[in-house]
Amino acid sequence: MIFVCGEALFDVFLDSGAGNTRENAEVTFHAQAAGSPFNVAVGLARSGCNVALITEIGNDELGRRIGRCLSARGVNQELVQRSDKSTPIAFVELDQGTPRYRFVGLRDCKYDPDEQRILDMSDESSMFHVGSYALVASGSADALIATVGNLASRLLISVDPNVRLQVEPDTDKWRAGLDRFGRQAHLVKLSEEDVESLYGKAIDVERIAEQLLTGNCQIVILTKGSSGATIFSRSGNRISIPACSVSVVDSVGAGDAFQAATLAWLECIGATTADALTSLSSQDLYELGEFSSRIASIVCGRKGAEFPQRAERQAARPRR
Repeated sequence: MIFVCGEALFDVFLDSGAGNTRENAEVTFHAQAAGSPFNVAVGLARSGCNVALITEIGNDELGRRIGRCLSARGVNQELVQRSDKSTPIAFVELDQGTPRYRFVGLRDCKYDPDEQRILDMSDESSMFHVGSYALVASGSADALIATVGNLASRLLISVDPNVRLQVEPDTDKWRAGLDRFGRQAHLVKLSEEDVESLYGKAIDVERIAEQLLTGNCQIVILTKGSSGATIFSRSGNRISIPACSVSVVDSVGAGDAFQAATLAWLECIGATTADALTSLSSQDLYELGEFSSRIASIVCGRKGAEFPQRAERQAARPRR
């Protein structure tokens, strides 16, 4: 079982070209269940992994729809918490394919997983992934890091900060969250955009990424959009992954697809422990990055976070 902890919400897109005349003030929207951790869980399920989402959603219609989406995609909901709060919404504007977000209701969410239930549902190949707002969520981040710390001796821990300054604008909180969750994690994936959001565009992003190889951390993956990705390992490997050629529709969900593909690849080859990560060769790491990049490129070629179907996954599957 792979456990994924963090937000589930609805992305609401304004359809381009709608309602842009003086005579017609109406606009057209389309919406889809989303949230970075939600997307990772769906991507894992579509890869054939057993996955459970740990999140908080409302008892409203949007929350019920998220529940139906999870059921349809085969994601375990035993650890989903229901509340009387409204299910969060992210309004998404696309600027030449690059998403810009405005969040409503996400700051009210809390993520406090039941540690004993996670252990009861776990086996020797289980992993725990946590991402995005959960790292800085007011009222639950402290409890969550304690849980992650306890689980780190039993499960492989993965972290993706997926920084959202629109929700929590305090960069000091994000840096502190990345530092303390990163130290407990065995694998950290972050984007060039994440690093620049926290440290400024003049920063050496690769140096920042490499510095995360501390504490438990064995592998750091830095994604760089059209420039590909770089993988750093505790053993000194520094692997450059070229970007895949793709006609980009938008980049919504691309990083989540990369994350899901990474965890699915590790499960596929049986590298689901900290010791297994340390034994990955430079060729292993290249194959990991290449596979994850191909899956992310498929998502970039379509509208929204629409993850590959079975035939597409088979075409891009790990070579082992």
